[in-house]
Amino acid sequence: MKKFALCVLIAFGCVLGLSAKETTLSRRNVTSSALKNLIESEYVNSAEIDEDGDLFIDYDGINGYAIIIDNMSLIRFLSGWTASSSLSEKNAVALCNQWNSDKIFAYAYYVDGKFRLDYYMPFEGGLSSTNFNTALEMFFELAGMFWDFLEENEAL
Repeated sequence: MKKFALCVLIAFGCVLGLSAKETTLSRRNVTSSALKNLIESEYVNSAEIDEDGDLFIDYDGINGYAIIIDNMSLIRFLSGWTASSSLSEKNAVALCNQWNSDKIFAYAYYVDGKFRLDYYMPFEGGLSSTNFNTALEMFFELAGMFWDFLEENEAL
């Protein structure tokens, strides 16, 4: 019971801490630059806007993008890895299907010799810093798991 009470207090403290820093962007103010300013994770080594205007993020050694699809009010999180040259397309697709069979938040696929992992986040009614940072952390956690899965299956 003491452990449960401690967990509740810690969670409550985290919520209070997050709400103190909470920033909310209106739909029209969601830009790569604004997303970069929302990042709060201690695991982000760097975040830069590339020549296409997309936000490139190095998250604890895993690289990925946050790409704004403005006409659909979506942020696309994308990461990718080059497949081993000895891996057939059939086996690469089978690995993606295996991964996708029990993961519901991100979609893995194989195209042009590369594995990709996608996750989409809507922002139609605006975007809070808490929601963005939660999605960012969840995506990169999944990307790390996918990378481990590909390594274990000697696909990279």
